[in-house]
Amino acid sequence: ASAKVDIAFTTGQEEFIQLSVYDMLGRNVKHVMSNTMASGRHTFEWDLTDQSGNRVISGIYFVRYNASGHTETSKIVVR
Repeated sequence: ASAKVDIAFTTGQEEFIQLSVYDMLGRNVKHVMSNTMASGRHTFEWDLTDQSGNRVISGIYFVRYNASGHTETSKIVVR
């Protein structure tokens, strides 16, 4: 199994995007990126580490995508 997860999202216009990973208790595990992105489809790689660089334990995590006040959350299962 690869030690990474690809996080894909699509923007309809150029906007400021924030991606963060949270655990089941809602704690921020890692801030993946904050950047202004052009419109289109984008993919970011999460290396399954926390903010300190430690490998996260197996379990369910949530990726929160925030763009111009619009938020989406998706689930990731780490084995």
